Amino acid sequence: MKMKEIVNITGKELRESNPTAFKRLRSNFRVRIKESIKKGLPHMDINEIHKEVNFLDGGLKLTAVEENTNIEDFVLRLKFPTHCIITGIELDYDYNKKRVNGGGDNAPSYDRIIPEKGYVEGNVRIVSQFGNRMLNNVNSQKNIKEIYKNLINFFQKELGEAK
Repeated sequence: MKMKEIVNITGKELRESNPTAFKRLRSNFRVRIKESIKKGLPHMDINEIHKEVNFLDGGLKLTAVEENTNIEDFVLRLKFPTHCIITGIELDYDYNKKRVNGGGDNAPSYDRIIPEKGYVEGNVRIVSQFGNRMLNNVNSQKNIKEIYKNLINFFQKELGEAK
């Protein structure tokens, strides 16, 4: 199976072409920030500018000290791919239909490239829920390189035998 070409659109393009998806993804990012606060992960120094957290109208807003950057601005700068870079499956940005809790395997999900760095500029990408769960499970293991090597060998053998 050949991997689909991954086309990225900007957050601004997503907001213009699919306002419902943008609003839901912006809201989901706020949830991720709140979870980071509870876990004590880096989160407030988005682009090393934010210094404090204010709760306004029941929602979370990061207040910038040096410039007016907030969660919406952060999400606007993200790249939203058509397909997951991990699994190759098409991402489902249709929030106008009934969705399973969590969005299902092909729903877009925020991935922290280096988990310990948290949700900061340059450390967040959009992948599928399924791909994010796979990475999370494998990355929690001690010998990651050995696991990936075995997975590659396993799939090559499985796909070879399936012919």
